[in-house]
Amino acid sequence: MAWKRILMGCVVLVTLALWADYASPYPALEEILAHPSRYDGKHVEGFSEAVVSRKTDGGFELVSDDASVRVLTKRPVAGVGTYVSVAGMFRAPDFIEAEAIYFAKRRGVKMLVSVTTLVVLLALAPKALRVDRQHRALSLREERDA
Repeated sequence: MAWKRILMGCVVLVTLALWADYASPYPALEEILAHPSRYDGKHVEGFSEAVVSRKTDGGFELVSDDASVRVLTKRPVAGVGTYVSVAGMFRAPDFIEAEAIYFAKRRGVKMLVSVTTLVVLLALAPKALRVDRQHRALSLREERDA
């Protein structure tokens, strides 16, 4: 019966993740650029996985998935390839006047730590768990006395 609880936990987790993505208070960059008149003069922010693609006069170009937008700022410009999140006023047809820029510092290190932890846990799982066919569940392996 433990597998039912695990399955239910996974379903709840996936549902919450999908809801969080769907209920995001800010539209995606693709949506903004597809309907520029709808967002002209409105505050926008977020843009997950957005990267600085090139520096421009007075700012930089931001790329998220398949969309790109110019960002105007008086702050120091991030380096090309840097992951950033931008908050500011959208101006039709295709630029944002930045009010705040958030840099994803040490993003590569964070990803490396996460992936390494996952690999270690997956490698250790077979040593710590066993399949209990009688109860159709995973259970902890018992330590053998020496």
